[in-house]
Amino acid sequence: MGKKAHCSDNHLLRLEAKFFVRSDEWDEATATTAKIEETFDRLLSRLEKRRRSRVHKTEREEEGRAAAVSRLFFKIMKTRANGLAGILAKVRVYERWNADDEDSEGTFFKSLMKDIKAMEARP
Repeated sequence: MGKKAHCSDNHLLRLEAKFFVRSDEWDEATATTAKIEETFDRLLSRLEKRRRSRVHKTEREEEGRAAAVSRLFFKIMKTRANGLAGILAKVRVYERWNADDEDSEGTFFKSLMKDIKAMEARP
């Protein structure tokens, strides 16, 4: 077993003391790491709540603006065009609206048909 097997107990007692010191230092480091992680998690949670709150607020704003644009689209389509300028305005609005839904398409085409028929009926 060599020289190490013949060491005195004093040497083992010194190594034991050194072990406990290092073990205590490790425990302190672990506690510090845990405390930092806890603080980080708490701050991250608060930031996440704020982010969700901001996103929710922004989404509500977006929904409100989308509804306003939608109302304007349908209001424009209900308004009678008296000439080519009005019809072209509706075409530009429809292109900008960029809706692929059947309701919007139907509203647009019905509106144009009514405008054209009304123009045709005028003397």
